[in-house]
Amino acid sequence: LLLASDSSLWVGTFGDSLYHITAGSSLQVIPHAFKGINSLYQSKEGDFWIATDKGLVLMQSNQFTIPDPNSLAHFIEGMAYDERREIFYYCTKETLVVLTPQRTGNTFLSRRLFFNEQSYFQALRIGEQGLWAGIDFRVILFDQGVAKNTWDFSSEGNFVHDLFVDSKQNVWVSQADNSNIIVIRPNHSIQRYHLPLQKQSEINLTREGKAGIYVAASGLSAYLFYKPHEANAFKNISVPVPFSVQSDLNITDLAVSEDEVLWLASTEGLLRYSAGTIERVNLGETFSALSVSSVEMLDDDNVLFANSFGLFRYNIKSKDYWLYDEHSGLPSNTVTDQGI
Repeated sequence: LLLASDSSLWVGTFGDSLYHITAGSSLQVIPHAFKGINSLYQSKEGDFWIATDKGLVLMQSNQFTIPDPNSLAHFIEGMAYDERREIFYYCTKETLVVLTPQRTGNTFLSRRLFFNEQSYFQALRIGEQGLWAGIDFRVILFDQGVAKNTWDFSSEGNFVHDLFVDSKQNVWVSQADNSNIIVIRPNHSIQRYHLPLQKQSEINLTREGKAGIYVAASGLSAYLFYKPHEANAFKNISVPVPFSVQSDLNITDLAVSEDEVLWLASTEGLLRYSAGTIERVNLGETFSALSVSSVEMLDDDNVLFANSFGLFRYNIKSKDYWLYDEHSGLPSNTVTDQGI
């Protein structure tokens, strides 16, 4: 028996079952074959450690919920959060949806803002002027759910796959098959910066540091570029990687910490770039060299990243990591590029 921190009772048996009893509710059977429970322990984090005849079992509550059940039938291309209005946006290939939190319970009101079977959404970003969306060859600015302005870049390259709004409200546009970074200024004028890419390389995304703009790309000798805010051109700051690569190095996402350390999601694992040096984060034999699709700073001490096993939290100081997957409530272990 275990009396949990919420005053509920957990009952283990020598059979396959674990039971949960709460005040005023019926008996709940946990859907797992435990094969003989000998002891139960609850940690201060709320996790349950269960000693069984077949080994030690860790049981955790689902830490993720699905805000819109309708999204389960679709591949989510992008998402954005409007902190000022406290609403979420997400897009599938042809649809833009807004989610509004409800006052009662952990529920959301879902409303479709845009639908066109011929469209292909790939990127969403929130700025002071509204919601910026990358749709096939175009960038569309939405205000209060209405399309206010459209820029068509079909003559310059392929699909627009990433947008970034910097601290000065400039919108940085990354487009496939285009060696120029396109910038939409707050007054809606257009500026372009050329990048000396390798042959068959692509500009993947743009992010901002304290003093300038970083661009991530593909190519072993041209995967990272930097431009101070006052400069007129980008500089290649890529350095040789201290490990053998399985294919051409591709940076799929980038996060900048407060101390200007860059965390790179790459086809060769999670990479750490600082002051002109680069290293691969040691995550053990299974995870170290596995392709990473997305990375984001959670806080000063923790980095979130994703690979084919699910979502990870990596502690910068202790170098410990935690895995969150379908057993933690994720509907899928697959997190898309820039999906955190």
